[in-house]
Amino acid sequence: MENSKFLSVQNISKTFKTDKGNVHALDDVVLSMTDGEFLAVVGPSGCGKSTLMMIVAGLLEASGGKVRIRGEKVVGPFTDVGIVFQNHVLLDWLTTMGNILFQTDMRRLPRNRYEERARELISMVSLEGFEEVYPYELSGGMKQRCSICRALLHDPPLLLMDEPFGALDALTRDQLCIDLEKIWLQTEKTVLFITHSVPEAVQLADRIIVMTPRPGRIYKEIMVDLPRPRYEEGIESEEFFHLVEQIKRSFLEQGVLRK
Repeated sequence: MENSKFLSVQNISKTFKTDKGNVHALDDVVLSMTDGEFLAVVGPSGCGKSTLMMIVAGLLEASGGKVRIRGEKVVGPFTDVGIVFQNHVLLDWLTTMGNILFQTDMRRLPRNRYEERARELISMVSLEGFEEVYPYELSGGMKQRCSICRALLHDPPLLLMDEPFGALDALTRDQLCIDLEKIWLQTEKTVLFITHSVPEAVQLADRIIVMTPRPGRIYKEIMVDLPRPRYEEGIESEEFFHLVEQIKRSFLEQGVLRK
């Protein structure tokens, strides 16, 4: 039944009106997520991945179709959610702790009741000792760790992540993938993860949605049945490489990749 699903995306389409005409970003996208699932969406640039995430969050209105979260139709900004963008979006004048606790100011929550929660999250992502440091003193990876903590502070059931590691170097991305999987295993959040990185999707997700070029449609759905945690043995397994190649082959089939 529909109400048994945590997230239900039903025949979503989106067309943007521009000075040069209409841009058809998404077409008839149908997907669902169960409570606690980690779903990754991969696809070429411009296929509407981020647009889909914004529609799920209620921050962008769909041209057609509907989104339901726990059975309730999303008709405006969905507030019980944490969002992590590719850019950390930290406030320069606040420390690490201040940026994380900024959630309490936005949501009018009692700040003192969330300080311990903030320290637990800081420990979870190995930012101890940087609580009173300002963003300009942090590395790119540290900034993203801080933004993840901020997104999780109010303990939302849904975490939306829009290419959160895309601007980072390879080693930092690897470490943040390890950190994110650890956080997800501990918190059991429902995660919708947008990425361009096929190995990143396979390392993190329970299930992967492969999108077509614009207008974005679902081309293929791939289950990832690998043991967790996946770093080390998991990413070196034959099954891991088979899944990566299966997704890349789907892009070859669509002409996104050319031999």
